[in-house]
Amino acid sequence: RGWPDLPPIGTAISNCDVLLLDEGGRPVADGDVGELYLGGRNLAHGYIGRPDLTAERFVSVATEHGEHRYYKAGDLGRTDENGEILFQGRADHQVKIRGHRVEPGEINAVASRLPGVAQCLSHTFHKASGAPFIVTYYVADESSAVTSADLRRHLRTHLPAYMVPAFVVELDRIDLGPSGKANLQSLPDPRQAAERDSPDYATDTERKLATIWSDVLEFPNLPPDADFFDLGGDSLAAVTLFLRIAEEFDVELPLATITQASTLRALAARIDGGASLTDGYRSLQVLQEGEPGVPPLVLAHGGGGNVLIFSELAANLGPSQPVYAFQWSGWDGHRGESTVADMADAYVDELRRFAPVGPYRLGGHCIGGLTAIEMAHRLVELGAEIDGPLIVSDAPN
Repeated sequence: RGWPDLPPIGTAISNCDVLLLDEGGRPVADGDVGELYLGGRNLAHGYIGRPDLTAERFVSVATEHGEHRYYKAGDLGRTDENGEILFQGRADHQVKIRGHRVEPGEINAVASRLPGVAQCLSHTFHKASGAPFIVTYYVADESSAVTSADLRRHLRTHLPAYMVPAFVVELDRIDLGPSGKANLQSLPDPRQAAERDSPDYATDTERKLATIWSDVLEFPNLPPDADFFDLGGDSLAAVTLFLRIAEEFDVELPLATITQASTLRALAARIDGGASLTDGYRSLQVLQEGEPGVPPLVLAHGGGGNVLIFSELAANLGPSQPVYAFQWSGWDGHRGESTVADMADAYVDELRRFAPVGPYRLGGHCIGGLTAIEMAHRLVELGAEIDGPLIVSDAPN
């Protein structure tokens, strides 16, 4: 067996108690992450001369045995199959990225597994709007030639998309403070370096598009290989981006184009006339081409009408899986279908023109689940094969 990334904390000693609670003060299920609360006979009375800190950290918790006083440790943990607590980082180090809670220590643990990485540290910065983004710093072994691009590929392979840092920066060293902890104040802000550098753009379209990206994503001088989603781009930012593109270049691109051309250079090429697989289709978008012979996953939009909500799912299914999605036709500015039945008719028609031969895998989000069911009925009536159960996802919390 290999060593774990972090050793287990263990269990409570005699006459002491450890609870793992969620943000609402409720016990978490076995295996889920919660914050550690410590109680029992060894509990301190509080902080000397700091009634404010004592009130914040020493709290009353309702248990099955009544109200008891506990120390709110700020550490995160979960229990393993043996009942031992595994340390999962600090609650005060967590940051919310695209609706997900991210512990930078988890990024460090994955980054450190790449051979050639001697040290790594992930730190959170904030844009002018207050939106957070993560930067991962690393120091390479003296004998290693590992690059920031190597580490970024490693992180993309082993982390969900929302945890991939916006920037990966190589340092000669990571400075430590008097206590031995990393001196976070010494870490360079990548935006300051970007302001000094002038990226080399290949075309005038790249240069103009970079200005739009910088305005929308709040980063200066973005390089041609900058990725929209790595920099925190979401569906709302994508809508703003494509409105600006239409205004600047007089080009109407489907919103789902960003899933196929997520880097600045690729999107600029699409603006300059690069062909799309779904040219001539009003609603059908290809999120991932996949490999020939693999039955495509076909998804229907939810109530919002756009298909960017499926981009992370497509990426996590692996590059061999083709993923198609139907965007509401009304997104092109003209009248779109207004009933589930009409949408199912239109989407089946486009699907059969694009991919005449099944089998098909179908799914949908929210109201798109109903559309997928109606599509399945129509495809079966046409003699097409449906592969596996339908995938229906609920509306987000």
